[in-house]
Amino acid sequence: MKPFLSQIALLAFTFGLDRLTKSNVALFMSFGEVGPFHFSNEFNPGFILQTFAEVNPLARVVFVCSLYGFLFFSYFFLEWFLPKESRLLKSSITVFFGSITGNAYDRAMTGAVSDFIVFNVGSQMVYFNIADCFMWVGVTGIFYFLFREGRELRTKRSKRNRFLIDESYQFRAALLSALIAMSMMLILSLFGFTYIRSLGLSGSQALAFFLSASALGLVFTAIAFISGVVISHRSAGPLYAFERFVEALLRGENPKFKLRKNDEHRHLIEVAKKLSEEIQKKGT
Repeated sequence: MKPFLSQIALLAFTFGLDRLTKSNVALFMSFGEVGPFHFSNEFNPGFILQTFAEVNPLARVVFVCSLYGFLFFSYFFLEWFLPKESRLLKSSITVFFGSITGNAYDRAMTGAVSDFIVFNVGSQMVYFNIADCFMWVGVTGIFYFLFREGRELRTKRSKRNRFLIDESYQFRAALLSALIAMSMMLILSLFGFTYIRSLGLSGSQALAFFLSASALGLVFTAIAFISGVVISHRSAGPLYAFERFVEALLRGENPKFKLRKNDEHRHLIEVAKKLSEEIQKKGT
């Protein structure tokens, strides 16, 4: 639990520092020029380097905010799924996600990102903010980890190379996850549809919203189903290993019961040890 709380603290720090700097742009502007940098409060309606700024504002803002919802789910899934030893990778992902959170907050509240740091490159000027700096720090950390320790991480993941160990149990868990996700997205879609209609928007606009939200809901439902299979693997794997351990004991063998560090049902290690000792006592 402590490693997870430390990641949440890092996420809060990244987001908080970004909000603090954006709320005090006037202070930075008072510094004037600092080497190749100077400060000017600019609102960037586009993406990286002001790309797609000409795209319809409604589509641009709604797309980015909706994408953030998927990234929110992906972040916490990775934090849960990645091994505890991958601290650098987890921290890099947290810093990267924190930077996205800061810029997504800007888009949701104002429709544009506040860029106040200006870097002069010849006759060109590049605008960015603290969140953008954190983003590149996170990306660098991710690639550094994958380059240095990626092979070891893949090796650990390949030790149990099947995600479908108990198909019936895992599919039931995946279907339950998908049903919860689909129900929640349906509630939100219907709420948004009726709310938009109550504001007096045309039926075609409300229908377009409902269809778009439903499409996003179907995509997320599929993601939830796949995630259910992956998550249930940590429960199905230990139970399957314990069944094989008991079967080996019944055949008169002396097997060793082991679990991976991130597996659930850790108490089975002690149960297996006691069971093995009892059978050895009766055998003597």
